[in-house]
Amino acid sequence: MTTSLEWLKTVAIDGRTYVCPTPAQMGNLYLRMAASVSDAEKKFDRLVAIVPGGQGATEALADLLGVRHISTLGARLIGEENKVQITRKLTDDVYRESVLAVGDVVDPIVLDAVSELLLTRKARSVYTAVVCDNHGSRVVADFRGFWTDEDKVIFPHTRGEFVRGVYGMWQKRCSVEEIGQRFESLGIDERQVALIMEGVMPGGRLPTLS
Repeated sequence: MTTSLEWLKTVAIDGRTYVCPTPAQMGNLYLRMAASVSDAEKKFDRLVAIVPGGQGATEALADLLGVRHISTLGARLIGEENKVQITRKLTDDVYRESVLAVGDVVDPIVLDAVSELLLTRKARSVYTAVVCDNHGSRVVADFRGFWTDEDKVIFPHTRGEFVRGVYGMWQKRCSVEEIGQRFESLGIDERQVALIMEGVMPGGRLPTLS
């Protein structure tokens, strides 16, 4: 298992390896993405955030690149056939605009579908950017912050989803102390866990916010 940036933390738990960028590292990743766009001498009229997940990167890139117009488009894979479902329609006109579609970790099937949709809306050109390309060194997007072939990337903005997804599973095999140590190793402290799980497991032995 490898990651293109050695300074990104990786943690192995139960045979799975996680990449855990910190909030400060996310800023560096956005700078890397913006620099790669600048180095390619590309100019864009509009950035389109692929949601969920792409809002933060899109806003950061828009600021760094000086792009005034931002739109959102929701897309995800559904079913075993990997069909793309549009979960939020594009409401802005992209006619004859140069567009950069931005996501955090986006499947190449979704990237292709988003690009095709923007082109059918008569965008002049469409490029794609992802914070993380999780298909190893094989290039999927036009621009990326880093690539990895690790099992899971835990962004600061997906910690809630991750904690809610694994807490019950870990509770079956670990003590509360061991669960806390696992989250701590991933950069998620007990206060974050308590806040995320509040109301999900009422009466559970979770740390309390003081």
